[in-house]
Amino acid sequence: MSFFNMNDIKTIFCNFQFLRLWLAGTSSGIARWLEVMCFSVFAWQISGDATIAGFFMTLRFVGVMFSGILFLFIGGRVSGQITMIFMHILLSVNCTFGLFISLGSINTIVLFSLISFFSGMLWSADFSFRRRMLADRLEQVFIAKGLAIDVTSTHATRLIAMFIGGIIISLEQPVILLFFLFALYCVPLILFYFESDSLRSDTSIRIAFKSVFNQARKQKSIRLVLLLTPIYNIFVLPYLALITLVFLERFRLEPHFAGYLSSLEGAGALLGGILVSILQPRKKQLTFICALTGLLIAIFLMGSFPYVSGVIVILFLAGNMSAIYSSMQSTLIYINSETNLRSPTFSLMTVAIGIGLLGTSNIAWMGNFFSVSHILMVMATEGMLALFIIFFLQWIFKKFILN
Repeated sequence: MSFFNMNDIKTIFCNFQFLRLWLAGTSSGIARWLEVMCFSVFAWQISGDATIAGFFMTLRFVGVMFSGILFLFIGGRVSGQITMIFMHILLSVNCTFGLFISLGSINTIVLFSLISFFSGMLWSADFSFRRRMLADRLEQVFIAKGLAIDVTSTHATRLIAMFIGGIIISLEQPVILLFFLFALYCVPLILFYFESDSLRSDTSIRIAFKSVFNQARKQKSIRLVLLLTPIYNIFVLPYLALITLVFLERFRLEPHFAGYLSSLEGAGALLGGILVSILQPRKKQLTFICALTGLLIAIFLMGSFPYVSGVIVILFLAGNMSAIYSSMQSTLIYINSETNLRSPTFSLMTVAIGIGLLGTSNIAWMGNFFSVSHILMVMATEGMLALFIIFFLQWIFKKFILN
């Protein structure tokens, strides 16, 4: 472990370019997790169907996959500043439209579906451009620490969003949610206006595409991230849309109280992010693997533990591990990528993230047969099996093919 003191944090935040990009990501991050929580609950209250949460998450992953593939080809040839401004305008317009229509049952679900898709596209762009731009603003010695801070605040937004979401849900007014989303998507527009981003590559799209895959083939750390990211996004990430529903369905809590308890995942993520920022694990690959394994175990226990107090503790610990996983994921990609391939490589990672639509589709299907608690247990079991298969195949490859 390598430690850094408060002077390091002060130095990083005194970099106004870093600070602007960090604030932009924080604002859109709060909006993202407000959507994940509130869309699910409002749609559940309208339709009485828990599978709608899986549907919204599926659309979000479709957006991630679509833009991830797009930016994989052109990520080094477009301005990150212009791309991020365009995506925030697109989402602001959607939220504005929602403020002027009658939010009946079908209108609400259609609007939430559109926002989920475009928010997924922004999520991918955030990885491909904003996070890369943020790291570019830092000296080499501060890059891993700056990325860890950014990931920490991204997870802290879940805490803020869950708390705000609990209040909004208690008011039972989707229009209030849309107003908050509009404001949160407008803030980054102002911040990105003061930033700039130069093009990273003037090579042909075909050559750039080939270079990204050659790099992934040669770099063990990048390969590891690309192999394990689908497991996280298929078998772990969808549980975030189900947290509040666990408290609603299994423990019969009031919706606003369930929302407040769900914010403990964000609190755990905040603590985990702070710890990984301070400690800076040297064995980043091992830390990355252990965090993913711990998350799968936590999700299984969350679905099976009979007492609400135990579920709360497990949820908090899951937040810890989620922050550690995300910090190591971004750091491994950035520090092991060539400078001109960083945006396309992040885009390749978001394509792996987009594969998570299989997980949300799986939730939507299982919702027809199982309770939310049983869905969590099945997801975690499937994830552990997938993790075992990947490492077993790697062991076979090294032992019998390479030798």
